[in-house]
Amino acid sequence: MELTPATNKLIVHQPRVEETEGGILLPSTDREMQKAEGTVKFVGPDVETVKVGDLVVYGRYAGTEIKDGKDLHVITEDDVLYFKR
Repeated sequence: MELTPATNKLIVHQPRVEETEGGILLPSTDREMQKAEGTVKFVGPDVETVKVGDLVVYGRYAGTEIKDGKDLHVITEDDVLYFKR
C-alpha cells in the first residue's frame, strides 16, 4: 500500500522488538518509556528536515498508530526530537 501523508506529516515504521548486543530480544514495553524510534517510510510535501530512510526519535505518545500488517505511526515533523541519516 502506498501512503501519502498530508502537509508536514511523517509515516514511521516502529519495530516492536529490539535486540540487545548480547542477543536478548526486548519487547517494546521494556524499552525506555519516554521516547519511541523508527524509520521514516513516507514524508508529506511540506516536510523539510527529515527524509525517507532516516531514523527518528519522537515522543512515546506522539501521533497516531496505523495497523497495516506493520507497526506504523503518523507523526508531525514537530514531534521529531532528533534524527539520524
